[in-house]
Formats: sequence, C-alpha cells, structure tokens
Amino acid sequence: MAEEVAANAAGAADAPDAGDAAFGVARSVIMFMIVQSAVKSFGGAPKNAPAPHQKGAAPVPREKSSIELWAEKRLPPQPPPAPTFEMYDEDGRRLPRQRNLWAEGAPYDLHVFTACGNDSKTTSFEPLWVEKGLTYDHEPSNKRERRFNVTRQNATRCLRRAWENVTVYAHAFLTTRAPFDPKKPGGVDETVHCVHKLTAFKAPPKDTEGRSLLEDAADASPRRNKNASDARPTLHWKHQLHVRVAAIPPAFERGSIPDPISRLLPFDHAGDYGPAVHVDEFWVLRKSFSEVNGTVDSLNLAASFDVDGLMKWQMKKSMEQQWATQRAMGMGSEGESDIIREMLLETNPILLAVTMLVSVLHMVFEFLVSEQ
Repeated sequence: MAEEVAANAAGAADAPDAGDAAFGVARSVIMFMIVQSAVKSFGGAPKNAPAPHQKGAAPVPREKSSIELWAEKRLPPQPPPAPTFEMYDEDGRRLPRQRNLWAEGAPYDLHVFTACGNDSKTTSFEPLWVEKGLTYDHEPSNKRERRFNVTRQNATRCLRRAWENVTVYAHAFLTTRAPFDPKKPGGVDETVHCVHKLTAFKAPPKDTEGRSLLEDAADASPRRNKNASDARPTLHWKHQLHVRVAAIPPAFERGSIPDPISRLLPFDHAGDYGPAVHVDEFWVLRKSFSEVNGTVDSLNLAASFDVDGLMKWQMKKSMEQQWATQRAMGMGSEGESDIIREMLLETNPILLAVTMLVSVLHMVFEFLVSEQ
C-alpha cells in the first residue's frame, strides 16, 4: 500500500501543470490570430486593371444569391465599405496616382477639445490641450505628454457631465491652419480630425456577494433583490488619452490602397488622402477605468501624442476590428480581449517573435505538404 502511494505521488510530480498547459495553448491561439491579422492586413486591392470606361455603359447590378440574403439577415451589421474612385478617365487613360496631401516633414499643430457630443458640426467645443511645432515625420521631438486633473470645481460644462452619468467626448484635430477654428476646419489638405469617448459604461459583476449554503432562503432573498436593483451599467472614466497619427506613404497606385487602410483614411473628392489621426486604446485595459460617482471629487487624465508607423498601426487596427466583429456576433466580450492584451504585455517580446516565426513556418510547411 505504501508503495502504491509513493508511485502515485511520483506520477503526480512528473505530470505537467494544467495551468501551464492552458497558458501554452492560449498563447499559441493568440499568436495564430496575430499572424492571420498580419497576412490579411497587407493584402491590397486587386491589381487587375478594369476595362476602359465606355460612355453610356451603366454597370449592371448583380442580383444577390439566397445565401447572401440569408447572411445579411443573421450576421451583425458590417462596417461601411472602403471608398472607391475611378481608375480611368472617359478616354480610357489611367488617372494619376493617389497621393498623400501632407508632405513628409510638413509642420502642423495639435488641438484637443472636450465636447458634449460626437458631431463636430453641431457640438460646442471646450479647449483642453494644444501642442505646436509638430512635424509629419518620426522626429523624437514629436513625442509630447501632458497630465490633467479635473475636479468638480474646475470642470467645464461638458466635463461636469461625467458626474451626471452622461458620456463625455474628446475631439482631436491636426491642422496646418493658424489660428484654428474647429467650426471651420478646412479640407483634408489642411485638417484631419477624430472623435473619442472619454467615458465608458460598464455593467457591475454578477452576484458579487453570493450567499452561504447554510443560511435560510428567507435571509438570502433581500440580498438577491439588492443585487438586481444595482445591476445597471455605471459610467467609468478613462484615465488615458493617447492621440496618434499614422505615417502613410506619399503615394499609392490608383486603386491599390489596401482595404483595411482605405477604410480609415480621409479622402478628398479626387481620391487623394490625408493622414489618419486616431486615439490608440490597444494597450488600455478596461479594469483600469474608474467609476464616477458621488464619492469621486477629481479625475486624472494622462494625455500623449506620437507618430505611429504604418505596420504598427495596421496590425493594431486589424486586431481591434476582429475583436469588435467577434463581440457583435456574440463570440467574445471586452473582458476576453483584455486577457489577450495582458498576455501580450506580460510575455517576453523575444518569445513572442520566436513563436510568431514558428507559426509562420508551420503554415508554410503545411501549405507545401498539401500541395504535394
């Protein structure tokens, strides 16, 4: 009997830890998602040139199949399609390349306003942050940081709405105009703009108190009623505001801008584009949000600005879009994407690179085997 107990103990010591195994599987799945996102992100639009345009020849709309109609009814709403522009003129000659309206090294300023709404044409703006002397390149001097402390006493009208359980917005403008009026921003060649929520609604965790199995049902019912009445989502403050602008190449062949990039760029009527300004929340965890209630007197905000490389920006946007699609289909939640972010933050970058390389080689060899 003693020998059996010793043998069992030795076997348990040699068995792998279940937690480590689960972590390894989860890490492999995450790396596979990253590689897939990279492959899809860098696939551009079709390079085959269409036939020359003919006068009077209107395109014949294709009738949707029964499968497409079924999918449209059951799948969540899809993002708007990327804008398209003519590639040839009426005589069949190819139009010039689509160019970046902001030249490399062009000077500009950053203006950030708080607002009560997300519509820049109708809302009222309250100045929050201004940075001057920026240039459209990767110079280290473009990196700027500021910290703000908002209290009930010094809060503006729109910021005070956070204590009233109402969403607060931030509008970021990059502009070459001086002086700058947000109501008259100008065209894409002068000003680009993005809007961002400084607050978010979060539902409280379910059944946080629980109950003892030894107590009577009558004693537990008031507690359950209390939890049910407090299940409303509450407003939370985001303590970080990271404004980023992506460095886009100076020109693309007409019609060859990759679809994930084309969806996020501002265009003018001729098809030329400006830089993509956005608020980066890829590394911001939802657990870092703080609830705004009657006991909170001040709110902190750490703001920063920098220039993102094209590959870095494209990878992050692609993964965020995949997570948003999964949430819309009911296949994920904000908490699950936080787990992935935490794993990427805590894992050694060298280990991530090696795992990504192994995943790519595995897919290549698997493709070669299937071809044979």
